[in-house]
Amino acid sequence: MPFFTPNTKRTHTRTAQKRRQTIRPYQTRPPAARTKHNQQTGRVPTKERIMKHPLSAAVILGLLLTGCNTQETQTNQNQIPAASQAAERPSENSGSNPPQNAQASAAQNTVPQVPEHLKAGKAVYDKRCKACHGEDGLGSNAALPPLGKSDYFAQDKMQLVASVAKGIRGKITVNGKEYDGIMPSFPLKDEEIAAVSTYVLNSFGNAGGEVSAKEVADYRAGQK
Repeated sequence: MPFFTPNTKRTHTRTAQKRRQTIRPYQTRPPAARTKHNQQTGRVPTKERIMKHPLSAAVILGLLLTGCNTQETQTNQNQIPAASQAAERPSENSGSNPPQNAQASAAQNTVPQVPEHLKAGKAVYDKRCKACHGEDGLGSNAALPPLGKSDYFAQDKMQLVASVAKGIRGKITVNGKEYDGIMPSFPLKDEEIAAVSTYVLNSFGNAGGEVSAKEVADYRAGQK
C-alpha cells in the first residue's frame, strides 16, 4: 500500500476534485459556472438563440404544426371510407339474410295460437298425452292410434272421456285401422279430464265440442 505524506495526500485530493469538475456535465453546473463556461467557449444558450432569431423559430414552429395537421387530415380521410363501408354492410346483409327479429316473429306466426279457454287442456295434453300421441295428435308411431280427425269419438264425446278416465285395453278401430294395445288411465281431476277432452275435440282437425267437469263427474258416478 503506497505511503502518502500529509502534503502529498492534500495535493492528490485537489487533483481529483479538479478532475471531477472538468468532467462534470454542463447541465449540472451551477448558473454562475455555466455563465463562465459560456463566456470562455463562446456558447450561446438555447433560450437566447431563440430570442435573437424569433423569425427562424416561428418558421420552424409553423412547419411542425403544418406537418401535424397534414398527418391528422390523412388519418381522418382514411377513417371515413372505413366507417362508410361498415355502415353499408348491414344493408348488404339485409338483402340475403333477414334480421333475427324477423325470423323469430315469422317462427312465432307459424306456431298455432291456442285460444284462452283451451290453454288449460293443452297443458294437460303436453304433460300426459303428447309423448304417445305426438305434437300434432297423429301418434308418435304407427302402433298408436291418432287423435287427429279421429272417428273413434267423433259421434260420442264421452268415448274420449272414458278413454282418459279408465284407459283402454284390447282392440279398437280408429279411422278404419285396428289397434291392439294398452292405454293407461291417469289420476286426473274432473276438471282436468274435461279440459284435455275439450282441447282434443277442438284440435288436430276434429269437429269441435266441449266437455264440462259435471259431465265427467256424472260419468264416473255411473261407472261405480
